[in-house]
Amino acid sequence: MTNPNHKTPPKSTGGWINRMLNMIEAVGNKLPDPAMLFLMAMLLVWVFSAILAPISFTEIDPRSGQPIVVNNMLTGSALANFLANMVNTFT
Repeated sequence: MTNPNHKTPPKSTGGWINRMLNMIEAVGNKLPDPAMLFLMAMLLVWVFSAILAPISFTEIDPRSGQPIVVNNMLTGSALANFLANMVNTFT
């Protein structure tokens, strides 16, 4: 005779899709807050702009016909422009 109060645990589907989704969830739970991800990406772009600014590229921008130029985002005028337009940029 079976006990009506005894609950059997639900069967796990355990397929590869479930395992993959569990892995994605575990990795996603370890990520920092989205605002911090944005801040880190912004700082990374600023550093790369400073590194690539002195390099001259031979590739042509199809819109202007001029060679591609990387602007250093860590100059005083670029930082002042960023701070002055920050609210409009983020909204």
